[in-house]
Amino acid sequence: MNGIVELERSYECDDERVAAAVWPLWGTQARLVVTDAGRLAQARVLVADHLAAVELACSRFRADSELTLLARRRGQPTEVSVLLADLLRACDKIMSL
Repeated sequence: MNGIVELERSYECDDERVAAAVWPLWGTQARLVVTDAGRLAQARVLVADHLAAVELACSRFRADSELTLLARRRGQPTEVSVLLADLLRACDKIMSL
């Protein structure tokens, strides 16, 4: 995957079975750590796919995101994906704390 730096070991752990991948994401840095180094590539694909889905659902910087399309509906009833609904529920829960 482009822009990903893989580390053979986590600098926080001396266990050789532990591996990590680090890459830039949304103006910060993502770090994925696995306890089975042989599964790092598989885990990285799962995480990257999920993060891509989150970005497509709710990026305010993408004209094709669900959130942008929802804003264009200006309060009209609109069907959204399960992912966006879950993310909005999580935001609502956090805001009510």
